[in-house]
Amino acid sequence: TAVPASGGTGVAVNNSQWRHVAITWTRTGGNFILYVDGNIRYTASGVRTNLSITSGGSLVLGQEQDSVGGGFEPAEAFLGTMDEVRVWNFARSQFSIRNDMHRSLAGTDSGLVLYYRVDETSGNLVGSSGDAHHGTLFGAVRTTSTAPVGLPVTVNTFAVSSVGTTTARMRGNVDPNGLAAIGFFEYGTNQLTLETPRQGI
Repeated sequence: TAVPASGGTGVAVNNSQWRHVAITWTRTGGNFILYVDGNIRYTASGVRTNLSITSGGSLVLGQEQDSVGGGFEPAEAFLGTMDEVRVWNFARSQFSIRNDMHRSLAGTDSGLVLYYRVDETSGNLVGSSGDAHHGTLFGAVRTTSTAPVGLPVTVNTFAVSSVGTTTARMRGNVDPNGLAAIGFFEYGTNQLTLETPRQGI
């Protein structure tokens, strides 16, 4: 199945709620996958197979363009709010997309070529973490984001102590940084791995 000539997929996300939208594409086979909130909502193949993305182009977000960096029609603009914009140089797996969609990244992640946190509070510059691919706002208004995104969960474990034949003391701490999280310990041998009861944090 190829993307229709109209460019539409029939997938709507305009329900006045934050939605995580991700698209992956591969040159070989032209495989196109659209994810909404980590779930596959549309697939196609043969989409611009073997296309080479060269330098010198222009990335425009929230606005249809009829020419590179121009030909904008106000009636074809995106009406909504964006946050946490990321561009990678490889097609991420569904697991990776789901794993990162509710947390901010370090900005130095392998394969991450553009990352707009959009955390600036004034001005028209949008900084890209970890590189120099900064952006400029045109006709947009900054608002306080309510997107369900937090910093990565921080976990520290400490050396096991009071080791006996049937018991041991395990210690650690977890900072979920505002995200819903579950904590537990894994222990055992190469042949047998056990878990302590999982607890919400």
